[in-house]
Amino acid sequence: PLRDGTGSGLFLLHPRFTSFSDGTGSGLFFPDPLLRDCHPRPTCFGPKPPRPSALPACGRGRGGATPLLMTTTSFLIAMSGGSGSGKSTLADALIERLTPEKAVIFHEDGYYWPMRHYGPCDTPEQRAAIIAQANYDDPASKDNRHLVNDIRALKSGQYIEQPVYDFDRHDRDMTKTFRIDPKPVIILEGIHALSVHDLFPMIDLSIYVDTPDDLRLARRLRRDVIERGRTVQNVLEHYLTTVRAAHYRFTHPSKFEADLVIADEGLPAYGSVTPGEDAIDRMLAPVVSRLQVAGII
Repeated sequence: PLRDGTGSGLFLLHPRFTSFSDGTGSGLFFPDPLLRDCHPRPTCFGPKPPRPSALPACGRGRGGATPLLMTTTSFLIAMSGGSGSGKSTLADALIERLTPEKAVIFHEDGYYWPMRHYGPCDTPEQRAAIIAQANYDDPASKDNRHLVNDIRALKSGQYIEQPVYDFDRHDRDMTKTFRIDPKPVIILEGIHALSVHDLFPMIDLSIYVDTPDDLRLARRLRRDVIERGRTVQNVLEHYLTTVRAAHYRFTHPSKFEADLVIADEGLPAYGSVTPGEDAIDRMLAPVVSRLQVAGII
């Protein structure tokens, strides 16, 4: 255990991780390079081959169009963590730091199966029954083959048409897609970003955002009630029935295999609170350092 002297709390470190502290209580954890030389990369992620620089060039893409085409593979950052952990905040900040010309974010939420995947959904009763029974926190709730194929296409320099999921209807919007063009850096973000085995060989940097359960629940409660129109009772019932168990079964284990573990003890979940520049810089610091070592920035 390590305490940084600021009263921010007690941190328990996994043997593979050392801590970085600037005296602010930011609690940033990342593997010691020397220890990583002694402990090979977990076999589930596979070896990391040397990668050339990702420089854009023009060429032909899918569908006969002429989108941006990469002559070498893009650098894939996979960022995971529990619901409400701050993944999206960190991913958006990284995009801003790298600039949209060099990096693109890839949200996995669009790959939830359409409701018809589970059975007939023509009536309100049928739809309500599917919503009540489906476990959307299990990786099986997503079309992972489609997701993997789209990541592979982006890394090889092709554009993709990403599906769009409507959270209000609990269904995929079959009338829309979202085009993503390849960029030198791709940031895959989501609770299952480090839970799909077929993605492991393509991941160049894995990041787990570690946030206390109570803070994550508070953030999720605020988001689902205010932004998605759900009731407090519904959110809590869902959390206790499926979310918590699925987190520890599918998402949390990746913390112990990630290249970087970033602890977020930060923002409360009330009002219009947004992270300050200093807080964002502390969370970004180990990520930027890794990208500099890899020659990406």
